[in-house]
Amino acid sequence: MRTDSEKNEILKEYLEILGYKSKEEFPDTIDTFEEHVHPNDKDKTHTKFFELINSKDLDFIYDVTIRIRDANDSYRWIHSVAKLVLDDDGNPDICIGMDADITDEYEQDKLTGGKNRVGFLRIADAFLKTKNWE
Repeated sequence: MRTDSEKNEILKEYLEILGYKSKEEFPDTIDTFEEHVHPNDKDKTHTKFFELINSKDLDFIYDVTIRIRDANDSYRWIHSVAKLVLDDDGNPDICIGMDADITDEYEQDKLTGGKNRVGFLRIADAFLKTKNWE
C-alpha cells in the first residue's frame, strides 16, 4: 500500500470543496493532506488510519470526522468513511471511500443534537456494503 508522500488520488470535487483551484495548490500526497489536518485532529486521523490498514477484518470501516484547512485558511468539517481492499496475498492494496463536507451540518447538529449525521452514516454504510471492492 502506498504511504508517506506517495500519490493519494484526490478528486477535483474534493479540491473544490476546500476552495483549491488545482492540484498544484493541493498536491496528491499524503503529506499535503496531513499538513492541512487541524492539529487537534491529527492523532485521531493517524489512529483510525492505522486501525484500518492493520485490521484483518474486511468489514472494518474507517469512519472519522476531522477539520481540514481550506484555501481561505479556515477549517471545513469533513466526514470520511473508507474500506480497505486487499491484494491477492491479503496485504492492503487500496482504500476506497468517500468524503463529505459536513461543515453546515456540523453547525446545525450543535442545535439539533446530531440528527443530520445519522442520514450521512446510513448513506455511507449502504455505499460501502453494496459493492464488492475486491
